[in-house]
Amino acid sequence: MPVHVIARIPFLLTAILLMAQVARAQQDTTNRRMKGEREGYWIKYRSNGLPKWEGFYLHGERTGLWKFYDKDGTFHNEGRLVNGHRVGAWYLVGTPSGTKLDMTRWDGMGHCVGGATLSW
Repeated sequence: MPVHVIARIPFLLTAILLMAQVARAQQDTTNRRMKGEREGYWIKYRSNGLPKWEGFYLHGERTGLWKFYDKDGTFHNEGRLVNGHRVGAWYLVGTPSGTKLDMTRWDGMGHCVGGATLSW
């Protein structure tokens, strides 16, 4: 391979990675809408390219395990949703290792019915 071509490889790789990052930041989902409603697994990205939230939609409603992230992309909390309402235990994650520090319990109608501070 000629030397002038080899010298351009780092530039081309950088350009490709940059274009991929821009495309990812502009796309807010890994899935599409069906009949105008969100369906399947979705990820919402912030303008800096880091994830904001991820979870599943069923017939346009948030359902299943959902995870939320801080502005710096750090995992923040998780829990289950049914028809858009929190259900069961929701955990606040407060360490880079993902240790669960706090828990609230939800009734499925949007009401908190208890909580506890966890220690692992």
